[in-house]
Amino acid sequence: MFFDEWASVSPAPVMAVAPAAAWPTKEWPEERTIELGKRLCATGWRVLLVCRAEERARLKEIGAWVSGEPSARWMTTDLLTVAAALGKARAAVVPDSGLMHLATAVGTPVVALFGPADPARTGPYGAGHRVVRVPPPCAPCHRRTCNQPRHACMEDITVEQVIAESQQLLEYGVRASPQRPAR
Repeated sequence: MFFDEWASVSPAPVMAVAPAAAWPTKEWPEERTIELGKRLCATGWRVLLVCRAEERARLKEIGAWVSGEPSARWMTTDLLTVAAALGKARAAVVPDSGLMHLATAVGTPVVALFGPADPARTGPYGAGHRVVRVPPPCAPCHRRTCNQPRHACMEDITVEQVIAESQQLLEYGVRASPQRPAR
């Protein structure tokens, strides 16, 4: 399996990062994903970018960065293989997406990036997860396309916020439970 071969090359921990979502309004800007990846790689992490093949094809800036970064790799494959890789990652940074739910289902702690949806309604299930959200007055709007002049709910999430939440998640030190929390 790809992940096992890659993992055997270096003992560095793996952070899975999902740069895409089914709705464009749930995606973090590409340049932020790249900056996060660079900072993770610079501090001893390996970054596994996970998405569908059609999403990867349109994420050209991220693709250019990955091609020149030995500590980062793409994974676009079948769902079972992705689930297995997510289960072996130390943690995952994901938008509100199917991969967020898949990561929690296999017990991987997530830092979930939320924009147009309400994390109390669709957030990650289980203990040990973190949610990053900077809601503008229009959120939660639950819109697939943004009707505002600027997509503030995702654009206002900073790399620093994501790194801070990731550090807190990792310091917490427990694998997440795939059980639904009391709400």
